Amino acid sequence: MNASQESEFRDALQLLETCLETPRVSGELERWIAELHRNVAVIGTLLPRQIARQHAARLRQIAAEDPGLNGEVERLKSGDDDTQAQFDKLRDWSNRLATKASRIEPDESKLEEELVALTALGLEFVIHARKQEIALDTWQQEAIYRETGGSG
Repeated sequence: MNASQESEFRDALQLLETCLETPRVSGELERWIAELHRNVAVIGTLLPRQIARQHAARLRQIAAEDPGLNGEVERLKSGDDDTQAQFDKLRDWSNRLATKASRIEPDESKLEEELVALTALGLEFVIHARKQEIALDTWQQEAIYRETGGSG
């Protein structure tokens, strides 16, 4: 596992969360959406690599270290599918709202309901992705711990 890539992904999640939680100042909607797009684009680059390389390697290790955790491995794989699906939905929504925002200025309030929903969707994604990373950490450590025979 490459700790640098792992940290890069977690840092990108933090930046996305900060962007989503930043209040939208009147007249600055297009700038806020542009920042959101930058963060979504970074996640869009990192997420496939995170799942295909980092997670796949860790899941193989968990299964090899402790075959009794195969059920957890399957749940983690399903969690990765959910992460990707949530991200795809977030990216689609942000693209759609970016198009709308450029046409609606200066009456940004017309998009408020959709922006609130986008923010909720984005934060849901961030929480899910973080939970997935923590679950992988936990089950990988459990597999290694069990393998070493260190249980009480």
